[in-house]
Amino acid sequence: MRNGKRYRIQGKAGTTLVEMVVAMLLFSLMGLIIIGALSPAAKQFVRMQKLQFARVILDNTTQELRAITQDATEYVKIYANCVDNKDIIGKGTDPKNGVDEGLALEFVNTQGYVVLLSTQGCGKTTIIRGGKKTGQTIEEQPEGRLLTRYYAPPGGENRLYYYTDVSTDADLNKATPVARAVSSVFTEGYYMGNYLKVTFSYPKDASGNYPAPGAAVNYLVADVALYSDEDLTDLVVKDRVILDFRYSVKRRDVITAKPAPDPLESN
Repeated sequence: MRNGKRYRIQGKAGTTLVEMVVAMLLFSLMGLIIIGALSPAAKQFVRMQKLQFARVILDNTTQELRAITQDATEYVKIYANCVDNKDIIGKGTDPKNGVDEGLALEFVNTQGYVVLLSTQGCGKTTIIRGGKKTGQTIEEQPEGRLLTRYYAPPGGENRLYYYTDVSTDADLNKATPVARAVSSVFTEGYYMGNYLKVTFSYPKDASGNYPAPGAAVNYLVADVALYSDEDLTDLVVKDRVILDFRYSVKRRDVITAKPAPDPLESN
């Protein structure tokens, strides 16, 4: 009989499945404890950074507002709204639509163009030159962004510029807005998901009265606010700024825009 050697398999130290599961549970519990401890600090950091970014956006916006409005000439006019066409053109036979405080500002710049400034957006707009359509259109612009629209009015003190393409009151809300140009002051990504609201108002005198129509105006007040939601309910940061004028301007409340008397022709 062949002599055989008997081999002994040495047992190696290892980890059983139960031990591994227990270890994983312990690590998970430790991770949850650490995350729980850091979570409030992390959330606070995110809030502070969001506030800091919003502050920068607001500061840049106020600088642009001052730069845009400082060269106003002739007159300034505040609208309650510029969402519906009738808010600009006027309602019925009322010859006035200017207000003490509102969300849209109109003035004449040094090049002689009428400027309409707001954060309320606008519908799809047809670009016109010399009172005729150019074939160019600007797509609908969203609310919550600083937007400028430009108009070239006819000559004369009581000049009125074209704001829509038709003239009947029944069609005002369906009428296509027209403008000489439409420009977003900042690109879409600049606001970082926030929404801007600017409210313009005339300064009050010592008795708490607003200047009368036709009175000289040296500056306007702008309440600038940034919200995190489109409904403008979650305020992030706000500020009140003074918009000084370089030139002599007067408050104007009378209607300054009108619908074109007939459908506009193309160039």
